[in-house]
Amino acid sequence: MLRALILQFICLLEISGSMDVVAQEKKVARPYRCGFLVHDISSAQSNYQNSSQYFRCQPGERIASVGASNGYIETQIALWVDSIQWTIQDIDSACLVEFPRVRAHFEKLAGRPISATFDLVLGTSDKTNLPNGQFDRILLSNVYHELTDRDAMMRDLYTKLKPAGVIVIMERMGRKKGERHKDCGHVKLFEPDFIQEMHSFSFRLQKKEASAAMPRLQFFTFEAIR
Repeated sequence: MLRALILQFICLLEISGSMDVVAQEKKVARPYRCGFLVHDISSAQSNYQNSSQYFRCQPGERIASVGASNGYIETQIALWVDSIQWTIQDIDSACLVEFPRVRAHFEKLAGRPISATFDLVLGTSDKTNLPNGQFDRILLSNVYHELTDRDAMMRDLYTKLKPAGVIVIMERMGRKKGERHKDCGHVKLFEPDFIQEMHSFSFRLQKKEASAAMPRLQFFTFEAIR
């Protein structure tokens, strides 16, 4: 009886060890660390249709994405919208350097090369380091509420747009003042205050859209007041 129990215990240890090895292999196999991982092309397409299509990126545009991590959202957009000149900007160099692995991952899922160009720019908490007057569209995807110096950043971004350029900000708005995001703990934006704040930075609301599939994701397009 004792011998049977010992053998059973050893067997359980071996199974547990095998599971740990599999888990470690899966962890090692993850192609990039920052951002959400997409495992198949249908998921990438769903992400575009349910969310990032509302940035309304157009072929041939020059677009900067601020706080873009390693560019996993922008690379997915590039699968469905051709020939964009992307600038991926973030303050975390460890995420930015992952971009080549992100691009390779999505090209592998799609089975084809991505028709876009990508530049990487490292910024700071109050300065984007983007070139002036170059962009048709600037994206802030779930980033604005985390900016520590909104005044400096938005006045900096004002100078980066072409004369007819726009800024598109995606956020999950609070239903009342003071409501916080459960994931990051930051205070959610309250829409009337947000619109007024953007106006103080010389931006006028041009259009507002909500995702049909995920209505809490709201996309605000602003034009610069010249």
